[in-house]
Amino acid sequence: MRSFLRVFLLGIFLLVIGYFGACVGLKDSTSEMGQALNKFNVLVKEEPRYVKVDNSKAVDEDGYGNYDYTLTSYDQKGQKHPIKFTGMGKLKEGHYL
Repeated sequence: MRSFLRVFLLGIFLLVIGYFGACVGLKDSTSEMGQALNKFNVLVKEEPRYVKVDNSKAVDEDGYGNYDYTLTSYDQKGQKHPIKFTGMGKLKEGHYL
């Protein structure tokens, strides 16, 4: 019975360590998987971010007018964060989101 409890607690401990390791590693990830996992990341706070549209960095990968933007956003403290999003058509140059 004690060996089962030890294995169980060790498994829980490894899961917690793995979760926090993933949280740290994926905090500012712009990949699809990183964004999906960051919904459950305790280290990522929902806070407003501000970005200025730069169409020179817009890419129409699918050919249907959906432009993918990879830009630098800023939080209220002025710290930089990478951001990736898709616009339905080209967004107005120089506008703030």
